[in-house]
Amino acid sequence: MGTLILHWQPLPEGARLVRAQGDSPVVRLPRQVEGRPILEAGPYCFSATPPQPRGPVKVTPLGEEGPVTDLAGNYLRELELPGSLRLLDNAAFYNCRKLERLRAGPALTQTGSDLFSNCFSLTLLELEASAGEATGLRKLLAALPGDLEVVFRDARLFFPEYDEEMDETAPAHIFSRTISGEGYRYRQCFSGDVVNLGEYDATFLREKAGEDLRSMCRLALGRLEFPFALSPAARQTYLEYLSANGSTALTYLVEARDTRGIQFFLGLGVADPAALEAGQALALKKGLGEISALLLDWQHRLFAPRKKTYDFDF
Repeated sequence: MGTLILHWQPLPEGARLVRAQGDSPVVRLPRQVEGRPILEAGPYCFSATPPQPRGPVKVTPLGEEGPVTDLAGNYLRELELPGSLRLLDNAAFYNCRKLERLRAGPALTQTGSDLFSNCFSLTLLELEASAGEATGLRKLLAALPGDLEVVFRDARLFFPEYDEEMDETAPAHIFSRTISGEGYRYRQCFSGDVVNLGEYDATFLREKAGEDLRSMCRLALGRLEFPFALSPAARQTYLEYLSANGSTALTYLVEARDTRGIQFFLGLGVADPAALEAGQALALKKGLGEISALLLDWQHRLFAPRKKTYDFDF
């Protein structure tokens, strides 16, 4: 565990985390503190702005002794929240500009306001749940308008970014709301607190024309690789899209240095020679020798001319 110090307050059924300190920007928080399940993360808990809790705060050191830093603000990179956590209170991650990955459980269903303000690097959310379970994802997505990959135990969903603006119109103090980007529509694909994957896939069919090719390829790859509740018709739609945009898909995977993803994409059998050539050229340009060799192997495997064979009768 390394060094970890929890600042917390008792609740009738558990504990509220006020602040945490540790010796690593990659953190896994425990489910309990002094035998109490951690149910809440208080206001500004991980924010660069120190919290100002009401009432006494208990301090519990865990792990080894050593120097510590506030697990907050620009120090924090990756965080696994306790699976018992139910509530992220107001501005819990305010100005955590370098937070890249967050992991939570299905119990997290309550969120405050300004939760992820200025969390520009947060692009990966992992949920310890099935995509068919009720979770707090809908509320979390409402606070995360940027590109976000959500990983369930049995599915990988990509939610593209969207922009929302409020413009004042006449008469004064009346505002019009402008939303742009396909990401907003994907964030509405829910039945209650469960992701509606049928609607998610249908949205792709409606929105793929004219939208960002890379985002759509990324979305299609995730659905095909982890096909939870994927209908045959939707699968065919995704395959056809990747077949038509193979160079874009492979370019994205090479730039992400996603060797496993490249293997999966090429295994679908929808890439053409031009896509492989473009991918290998990019890998060579970026000095990615292992990926370049992998693509060259697939070129020979898929498109190398076969030697002619002859049968002779004597």
